[in-house]
Amino acid sequence: MVPGERVLQAVNREIWLLVAADQRELAGILDRATAWKRLRWPLDFAAEGAVGDCGFICAANGPGFRLAGEAADAALKRQPSVSRLVSVGLCGALHPDLRVGDVFAAIAVVDEDGNSFCAEPPRAARPFHQGVLVSIDHVAQTAAERQELRRKYSADAVEMEAAAVAARARSAGLPFHCVRVVSDAAEETFRIDLNAARSSDGRFCPRKVVLSALRKPWVGFPELLRFSRVSRRAASRLGDFLAECQF
Repeated sequence: MVPGERVLQAVNREIWLLVAADQRELAGILDRATAWKRLRWPLDFAAEGAVGDCGFICAANGPGFRLAGEAADAALKRQPSVSRLVSVGLCGALHPDLRVGDVFAAIAVVDEDGNSFCAEPPRAARPFHQGVLVSIDHVAQTAAERQELRRKYSADAVEMEAAAVAARARSAGLPFHCVRVVSDAAEETFRIDLNAARSSDGRFCPRKVVLSALRKPWVGFPELLRFSRVSRRAASRLGDFLAECQF
């Protein structure tokens, strides 16, 4: 018996696979779970649990296509009864009407190679935006790059993992969804070079992030504190939304 197996045995309906870049993005849904247990899988973080009569598996393995794909592959291999894949976490706004804290659900995901994936939006009483999401394998650092992404892909939001998760869903013949919370507005430019702060495996290196902030500490550290605060609020809002929505 794998750790947490009894949690899912009590679920009579669906099992969602929620794939995020970071464990902290999953904190909200875990807080709202009626029960959950951590899984000893070869990922940065994995857990399974239930919200009401719906089961879920959480998998987080770092940012970018490769790491997100590994998270989805590991979960699908170990839990073949998954009903649908959901890419969750934070996103950056490309549409000027999207504001920090807004919930965004993709109706389509495109990547930099021109591949396109359909995404089914949720049904929810809580308000949310929907539109096209572009999935790229690096951080969109500047307002100018965001403007170019919007022009090139007619996209409303940007992130780094959804295309890889969507590709796994397509290969497995499973429904795909993407629900994100906006962490930065279209007009924002990061002062910290987050792309330079990634390690060779694609993960963000905390030491490199801090060193980047130290180059201009009067703007770098306030930016880090703001992002930490926004991320906590976003995880809570995402948890509220996922606990109440239907797919």
